[in-house]
Amino acid sequence: MRPLVAASALAMVSGPALGQQVPGDVADLHVDLPYQVHYLERPADLGRPAGQVDAASLRAGRLRLIVLSLFMPNDVPGQARRARRRKTLAELLAVTDTADRIVRSNPDLFGAGRIRAVYSVEGSDALADHLDRIPELVRRGVVLFGPVHSSHNELADSATDPRPGRGGLTALGERFIRAVYAAGALVDVSHSSDSAFDDIARIASDLQRPLVATHSNARALADHPRNLTDDQLRAIAASGGLVGLNFHIPFLRRDGAATIADVVGHAMHMRRVMGPGHLAIGSDLDGDIRPARGLETHAGLGDLARALDAAGIRGPELADLLGASAARLLAVHR
Repeated sequence: MRPLVAASALAMVSGPALGQQVPGDVADLHVDLPYQVHYLERPADLGRPAGQVDAASLRAGRLRLIVLSLFMPNDVPGQARRARRRKTLAELLAVTDTADRIVRSNPDLFGAGRIRAVYSVEGSDALADHLDRIPELVRRGVVLFGPVHSSHNELADSATDPRPGRGGLTALGERFIRAVYAAGALVDVSHSSDSAFDDIARIASDLQRPLVATHSNARALADHPRNLTDDQLRAIAASGGLVGLNFHIPFLRRDGAATIADVVGHAMHMRRVMGPGHLAIGSDLDGDIRPARGLETHAGLGDLARALDAAGIRGPELADLLGASAARLLAVHR
């Protein structure tokens, strides 16, 4: 089982050591670069700043592990709007090719001794009729599969679809979850409805697999269906899983602009509920988000780290949140 990133590569830090740079090395569980390049025709060369994620900000943020989301939108800008656009396996493979192209186009950024890039599938509509292709995608670098995105699909109910759901996972969705785990990957519960979360948690418990929410916050602080209830947070902690802190303003607060202090507030709440060791970064940058002030790019992670340290998350616990926990989890479950 080959580690994605050696856990020892993620430095343990202490409060007094905090300077202007980000302390230790960082992992981000959810970055939407492939969407920007594949659908919005952004250059694959990240040395040419064109969005929220570029070479300079990744270096400033000391990224060492990044999970690139393979996302297929319901509507593509510039194309005629179509209800529930069909998402095909061919399209998913093409988006995967684009992610590969991003990595190849930036050899000074990605590779041995630099940033390790792996992939997640965000909304697995395209795999509904192709569960047998999951191992192929795992071989290509996919480490996480989210069954659903913003609309109900053949696998699961979405947290944000206004239409009535069917009660969580479908029978096909249950087979999908088991196929993902059998292939050695993990399931991302972000975007799943509460009922779908419960179904995934039951299967994960049966198979002794950790639950991961790559880019979600605490519903107790921001009452949004995309966020996690305290009971869900406890289930994730009990499974040995992780929650990636999302920088999108509506998931941080419901009454206007958010700042780094709001991200810290969610971290502290989730830490109280889950205990230490279950938090990570899941920025959602380049996913058409409105990021909290100060976290418009990864260059703001130094300020976030200092704010977390001031709030009491420091030393090895801070290193875990910044990247060590994510690196360990993905290294073990591969």
